[in-house]
Amino acid sequence: MITQRKVSIPTILEDGQIQLREDTVYEENGVELFRQHHRRVLEPGDDVLAQPQRIQAICGAVWPPDVIAAYGAAKRARALAQP
Repeated sequence: MITQRKVSIPTILEDGQIQLREDTVYEENGVELFRQHHRRVLEPGDDVLAQPQRIQAICGAVWPPDVIAAYGAAKRARALAQP
């Protein structure tokens, strides 16, 4: 029987964003057949309540209030600089 499981691999970027590589692993009798990859980004201050506990804990550790404020200010500055 073929089963599937999900694996999230976080990468923390310099500006505080967390890049999540989400793999869906398909296995048969414990042997990996193949993986499907999907990547998405969480920005400081994003609502992460729907994320797994492990990802919530990482966000809580990486995003203290000063990081969230600095990221928001940089994002607003970039938006103002665009024509």
